[in-house]
Amino acid sequence: MNKKTKLKKYKNFKDITKEYFDNSIKNKGNIDYETISLSLRAKKEIKIAEILFSNFGGDIFIIDERLHDKDGFVSDVMWLENLWEFKNPSSYSAIDKRVRKGLKQIKKNPGGLVLEISNKLNIKKAIEIVNNRVNNSKNIDYEFDVIFIYNGEIVCVINYKL
Repeated sequence: MNKKTKLKKYKNFKDITKEYFDNSIKNKGNIDYETISLSLRAKKEIKIAEILFSNFGGDIFIIDERLHDKDGFVSDVMWLENLWEFKNPSSYSAIDKRVRKGLKQIKKNPGGLVLEISNKLNIKKAIEIVNNRVNNSKNIDYEFDVIFIYNGEIVCVINYKL
């Protein structure tokens, strides 16, 4: 695939990392830990919420995993007044599956996905897999962001406007 074709295929994807950092209010706001059960899942969510908070700030409400909607989906947090889903895939095929599920979980009030990519994977390939998944998804009619975390650091934020 040549460069021109690739740009055309992904015309609605935009790297907005600089905008996130420029507009951040690091460590300002609150993380609400009070309503969550202290399961292993919650510990992972707390870790990612703390990365978001230390880099971007804002009020983060961690949603208890026991609160499911009528479709059986629950997002991980409410941040910036929108739903966000945290995923930590450990393989390339898991990235595709987690993004597909995550997009269903945030559909009612989309903020985005936070993907903590395993350091065993290539981050550029991981981003390409997400781009392909989004590009091939038929039921997405909303705008959202994906924050990529690699080795504990935020490496990029991509906005998807479909």
